[in-house]
Order: sequence, then structure tokens, then C-alpha cells
Amino acid sequence: MVLLNLYLFIAPLVIRPRLEYVYVATGLFGGGLLLYVTLIHLRLTLPFYDKLVTWTQLVLEVCPSAKSVQ
Repeated sequence: MVLLNLYLFIAPLVIRPRLEYVYVATGLFGGGLLLYVTLIHLRLTLPFYDKLVTWTQLVLEVCPSAKSVQ
């Protein structure tokens, strides 16, 4: 998956280099890095995060079954 994402990230820059692609790539990379450092590395939590995760699991129907939770 990482290789696929890297390809989708780099391919437009190689095939048709435009300055706009560099801005988008830098913004996405910087935003992802910022979220990773604050939420994962520093283990900061947001007050609404648990409700957001629960809502997303219900809407996308990806809730773990009661059997797997035990």
C-alpha cells in the first residue's frame, strides 16, 4: 500500500511536472506529518475523537463484532 501511495504521489510529478503538483504534494505530506506527530507520536487526544470513530464505524459498517472484542 505504501508503494502504491508513493507511485500515486510521485507519478504526476514525473509524467507532467507542474508547480501545482509540488504544492499539493507538499501540503498533503506536511498535513499528514503534522497529524501523525500530534496524534500518534505525542499521544494527544481530541475530546470528540471517540464519538467520531464510533460514528464512522457505524456509518461504514466496520464495527468489530462482539465476539472479537471479548
